[in-house]
Amino acid sequence: MPEPSPAEVSEDETHRVHSIWFGSDASGVHVTETESPETTAFPMFCTWETFGLPGMKVIWNYSLEYAGQLGYAAFRHGKLVCNFDSSTDEQRFAEIWQRVIGKTPKFDPII
Repeated sequence: MPEPSPAEVSEDETHRVHSIWFGSDASGVHVTETESPETTAFPMFCTWETFGLPGMKVIWNYSLEYAGQLGYAAFRHGKLVCNFDSSTDEQRFAEIWQRVIGKTPKFDPII
């Protein structure tokens, strides 16, 4: 995947938002990081949203808690949402997940 684009930063009194794009105009991932500009008492919230992947869209939400001198390092999984165009696409994703993560994914229908 090509190098990330420079981060776009927007800020108000309560949120600092970094928006980063990886990939090309055709496919890649958009990363959004949201943190407090005032305090580290609140976690940094992160969202990774794919675009242009054949047969699927993946959105992953997680947070990073502040861990003292380590900075935002304490990982907390939030939610992983996958939408597939077909059962073949779902199976392809499951095979990759199994190979990389080492566990068989369990898919629940979106309600």
